[in-house]
Amino acid sequence: MDNDEYASGSDDESYAVDLTEQATDEEYYSSGSDGSSEASDDDSLSGCSDGDYVREIFGDASMCCSGRCGYTVLTEQEIRRQLRQQAAFTAEALSVPADWALPLLVHYRWREYDLIFDWDSDQDAVRHAVGLPAAGAGGDIPAPAKDETVTCGICLEARPAAATASAGCEHRYCHACWRGYVAAAAADGGARCLALRCPDASCSRAVLRGTVERFAMGAYVRALTRSFLDARGGAGDLKPCPAAGCGCAIKLVYVDGGVDVVCRCGTGFCWRCGGAPHWPANCAAAARWALGDAEAASAAWLAVHAKPCPRCRRPVGRPDGVGVECCGTIVCAPPCAHRFCWRCLCDMADPNRPRISHYDCPEAYAAEQDEAERERARRALDGFLRHDDMWEASMAARRSAEREIRRLRGDGGGELEKFGLAWGVISTDVEFVVEAWEQVAEGRRVVGNVCLFARSMRGVVEEEEEDGDGRWRRDLLEFQLGQADDILGRLQRRVEKGPAPGKKGLTEFSYEVRNLSSVARLFIGNFAKAVATGEVGGPASSGKSGTGSGTL
Repeated sequence: MDNDEYASGSDDESYAVDLTEQATDEEYYSSGSDGSSEASDDDSLSGCSDGDYVREIFGDASMCCSGRCGYTVLTEQEIRRQLRQQAAFTAEALSVPADWALPLLVHYRWREYDLIFDWDSDQDAVRHAVGLPAAGAGGDIPAPAKDETVTCGICLEARPAAATASAGCEHRYCHACWRGYVAAAAADGGARCLALRCPDASCSRAVLRGTVERFAMGAYVRALTRSFLDARGGAGDLKPCPAAGCGCAIKLVYVDGGVDVVCRCGTGFCWRCGGAPHWPANCAAAARWALGDAEAASAAWLAVHAKPCPRCRRPVGRPDGVGVECCGTIVCAPPCAHRFCWRCLCDMADPNRPRISHYDCPEAYAAEQDEAERERARRALDGFLRHDDMWEASMAARRSAEREIRRLRGDGGGELEKFGLAWGVISTDVEFVVEAWEQVAEGRRVVGNVCLFARSMRGVVEEEEEDGDGRWRRDLLEFQLGQADDILGRLQRRVEKGPAPGKKGLTEFSYEVRNLSSVARLFIGNFAKAVATGEVGGPASSGKSGTGSGTL
């Protein structure tokens, strides 16, 4: 890798999307515009170089979004280009070789302005800390003649000078020992090979890029890239893709609210918490779901559908075939093996049991199973299962819409090209069909995430139900979830139905689909923003969707 290569590169271009304005009642019911952004995807990407991969928060400028946000997916080549730019800037500012700039930046965790300040304050101290020769020391020790014999300082074998190398000091080692030394540093996690010193214990000379790359180029480049990404990640504007084997990174342009980002490899994650995409639910709700809500649902199921064994107190579920109106004999699992009546909990082996037939025995529960507690558990379980079913249905509808998008956009134009020919128009004139399916997929994603984490807010909402505040928020959430499902369903059914024969049928089809897409985009966008800010679904929160303490 040449030094000049570190000085190459150009500024990245960034793109973003503004929030859709609130829709009025007139726009909601009678809007005739397609609601799309002024610039199409092709227009918004026309200024990108071939390597740029720009994605809005939902992957398309026409999609709804939680706030002003934009990000760029950088490939490995583009990451290294930025790295080279920063190294070239630092080398020029300090008037040092490019190879020196890299260990200096790594030592300062890529904070070039801190480095420049300390360099100007005490250059000798910085050089000593990094392992660079002192000012006026004369640079590297000249290499011996190629035909001269040199003893390797590690294996103590005599080698030709051409088969040895040094870090610029008088200590020389054979190539095999250098490879082992660098490989051992790379095996320790890679970071060590960025701050290697001469193997001689009495020498602190830094091993520069040229020497390390000569014996382990791949490991050095990976470690250097990781160091750069980790440092930039701490600054909050660049994060590596968490997918195994993916070398891309996400560069955040700006954001107002929570951010779900999608890498070029297809891996999505939340920018703030690094977990699975969950917007418009906030990171706190996502953490509650991951850590405790499923367990709470299991506890609620046990409270509703199980009774503790009268002997060992382990929960025992009612087996199939035992109805509420009749009695069934339950046998606890070994080693307990206690036989008791499911309804009245009477010991079936007790000769003094109050009745021979238990078909009309009264329903009984353990003393610790309070009726109010069982009712709360039943409500919680019903809510959990209802939202879980809605989530599964939304995800299935989303996958179906994504399959339709892939079918329409397939290689060579896909089915979209055929539709255009069948309707007597060019494919760009029927692009609104794909945009409608994209809106359906995005809407289902939002609805699914709201359903998935609606369970997380139920416990908090129940604490507020005495004054009615929590109840109306929950009811409003359920109502708007139903509205969102209805709007997306109408859009999907209209697209699936297709146009009537003739030019007039295509015109009417285009008008209706664009109108429904506009309505869906505005409603889903506003609904998601309301959930993210706590206006519906749970206790109000002034925090952003990614960091606020609200439940949704």
